[in-house]
Amino acid sequence: MPEDYFLYYEDIDWCITVQKAGYKNSTCTNSLIYHKQGISTGAKLLANDDHLKNKKHLYLSYLIFYKRHYKLLLPVAYFILLKQMAGRVFHRQYKEAGIIFRAMFSKLLSK
Repeated sequence: MPEDYFLYYEDIDWCITVQKAGYKNSTCTNSLIYHKQGISTGAKLLANDDHLKNKKHLYLSYLIFYKRHYKLLLPVAYFILLKQMAGRVFHRQYKEAGIIFRAMFSKLLSK
């Protein structure tokens, strides 16, 4: 599993990496999975600030994923985030707009 991700997209990244290596992905449809909310982040119930921290990881992982697997589509990924950021500003969700902005530019400036 790639270490680049903290939350989000690591499972999708893993599936694509496996496919590129020539293996097939499969699904076990009779599995039962229990999801324990907040285990990865340490939060039992997400308060607004914890929710925003998770959003930060979502946007960062989104860009990492595109950079690793779809470099030619990376400008499209940035455009989509820019559009989402504009929507957050329009709806006066300034904290989340700021998180999108910081995620975009932290990944843009990093190698």
